[in-house]
Amino acid sequence: MGVKMMANIIMLGFMAAVTKLVTYDGLKKAVATSVPKGTEEKNLAGLERGYHSARSKTCMTLNKGILIIGATPQGLQAALTLAQFGRKVTLIDRDSEIDKPPRRWRDKAKRWHRHLLTQSSYHPLIQLNTETEVKGLEEGKNGVRVKLLQRPQWVLPHLCVDCEKCLLACPVDLSGGGKPLFPVTFPTTMAIDKRKEAPCRSACPIDMNPQGYVALIAQGRFEEAYDLIRDKNPLPGICGRICHHPCEAVCRRQEIDEPIAICALKRFAAEEGKKKRKNLSDPGASLPQGPRVAIIGSGPAGLTAAHDLAKAGFRPTIIEAEDKPGGLMRQAIAPFRLPREILEEEIAEILDMGIDLRLNTPIQSLKELKKLKAQGFKAILLATGASKDLLLNIPGEDLERVYGCVSFLKGLWNGSKPSPLGRVLVIGGGNAAVEAARASVRSGARAVSMVCLEKRGEMPAWDFEIEEALKEGVKIINGLGPKQFIKKDRRLYAIEFKRCTAVFDEKGVFNPQYDETVLTTIEADTAIVAIGQTPGISFFQKEKGLSQGKESSLERADSVQIKIARNGTTYIPGIYASGDMVSGPSTVVEAMASGRRGAQMIIRALKPGEEPVMEDEPEFSRREYVPIPQGMPKQKRRPLPHRTVSERIKDNGEVVGPFPVKEALKEASRCLQCGVCSEELRLRSLFILIELLWQMEHRWTQSLNLPTLCTCPTLARAPPGLRLCWLDAPQLWTLCQGLPS
Repeated sequence: MGVKMMANIIMLGFMAAVTKLVTYDGLKKAVATSVPKGTEEKNLAGLERGYHSARSKTCMTLNKGILIIGATPQGLQAALTLAQFGRKVTLIDRDSEIDKPPRRWRDKAKRWHRHLLTQSSYHPLIQLNTETEVKGLEEGKNGVRVKLLQRPQWVLPHLCVDCEKCLLACPVDLSGGGKPLFPVTFPTTMAIDKRKEAPCRSACPIDMNPQGYVALIAQGRFEEAYDLIRDKNPLPGICGRICHHPCEAVCRRQEIDEPIAICALKRFAAEEGKKKRKNLSDPGASLPQGPRVAIIGSGPAGLTAAHDLAKAGFRPTIIEAEDKPGGLMRQAIAPFRLPREILEEEIAEILDMGIDLRLNTPIQSLKELKKLKAQGFKAILLATGASKDLLLNIPGEDLERVYGCVSFLKGLWNGSKPSPLGRVLVIGGGNAAVEAARASVRSGARAVSMVCLEKRGEMPAWDFEIEEALKEGVKIINGLGPKQFIKKDRRLYAIEFKRCTAVFDEKGVFNPQYDETVLTTIEADTAIVAIGQTPGISFFQKEKGLSQGKESSLERADSVQIKIARNGTTYIPGIYASGDMVSGPSTVVEAMASGRRGAQMIIRALKPGEEPVMEDEPEFSRREYVPIPQGMPKQKRRPLPHRTVSERIKDNGEVVGPFPVKEALKEASRCLQCGVCSEELRLRSLFILIELLWQMEHRWTQSLNLPTLCTCPTLARAPPGLRLCWLDAPQLWTLCQGLPS
């Protein structure tokens, strides 16, 4: 007899003595009839020890509930016996499925075991919790307090009808040929194998689910993939073109060959989904009826915040200083990377949610913020971005034809024709500098060079953007810092540089060092300074932390600045900040994430009943990824179609095209499905009666006094008020005297 079975025999005797419902002789008979022939004496010895030990421990008596650890045959028999005497029983087991009887058991014993399983599963006084372990025991005045930790139950057994429709709808095909879902006999339900969150999802600033939509694309379910993307990303076509895709940097596929082209697949799904859903937006949508919120700025942070606030029932109004919305996406990102029709289309879809837009309305002082408060706005979110060029502050910077990067690009994309550029020198090594250099090539410059402090491997610009610039004829000069602009006949003639010996100090902080004795002069007709940007409004100040005791109202604010903490809060209640105002210049998707955090702060402030977003790691951690199979064949990453260099430098047409359908299917099929279950939340057929689920959740939550309910993650949208914890939330139950039935 194994240790586990012996422990349960002792537990059986213990429970019998505690409850005083079953006699010792009766238990002897029960054990003799429920164990394999020839093991009765061992089992009875264990039973006797447990029985008489429990008789002496009267302080451990549980008056209202019984906990049985281990759903072995003995545990099942004990639970059923106690339940038949009217006692509430909680039966726990650490496995996802109750073990089948040993093969050596006789047919009669196996039938009896099945009878026990069936009766225990459906008895109203027995609560069966699988994948549950004891985490602590405390002795109280009237009984025992037991802490249990249960792995998330992704499918509710009492609602599962074993139709297996979820198997058909699941988009994930594992390398072994199976699915993340598998049937469980007792309790009769489906179980889901969830591993750690896929690294691509963990790396996404806005918590998109690349594994999910890549799996759907691989099955040809493009519209569903688009829906899944839109759940978290209101700008899918934009991000599919200009996202810096940190998800690809952590893709485990590169351990075999190359990472999945996640960003390109997102663009593909967005385009295919829109083809089948041309009338996605609803221009006749009415304004939401919730509190009014003003959002200053219509860049990616402001648009995302407005989208999330509108979904939450608020009435957002976007206030934009320019004559068109989009912020730096319109002003600084080139049309050959982001076509303007895509920008216009996706902004229109957001506005059609019932969002008001005010153009040509700059906000430049605290007085104007006070006016917004007077108009009835309950909260104000500052999301103006960083659109003001930083200066070098060296001699000659005020010469003609010395431009700031954003101002140069803004004029270019607004249609103003620059004078002949001649020889262009772009100062800087970031993405904005690369953008200005490539734009200069298309604007007829005779020659374009970039000069930066960093070595080639230290340049902050993305490698793929640098490669495209080099292909288009841009020359890159590393290791030089500007000293002065030189004029000739009142115009820019050349730029003098000094050698940069180090960009960062020993702590990794930006602190360039120069050798002033080594000077280089480069002739240029046009200079573009692209060393960074700062927010374009002057009435705020960034601070590391704000004292809660120094809060002030907007009406009493006499400072010329609003102080902004790193998390976006300010010292004035009702005013928040997000995007580049908080973080400094960032990428589009990082600004979107900041806008989302700003919206969440406003939602929690104006709707106190809303649950805050959980940022800490839960106590329960999922299992590790499935190891990559040895000998998995290599598959090259599918290349995207590019226009030829000679063709694309003549205009501002889009350089990179989308995947053809066949290529997208092949690329998506390379995914390793690291998280096993993709959590794509689109299996609506699993629950036909959602209202039934709502009623069950409401009742069960009350009876167990739990804050939430783990349910199947395949619901796309829950009824209002229903909170579903399908992402890593553990159930930590404290079972006292009144154990739930």
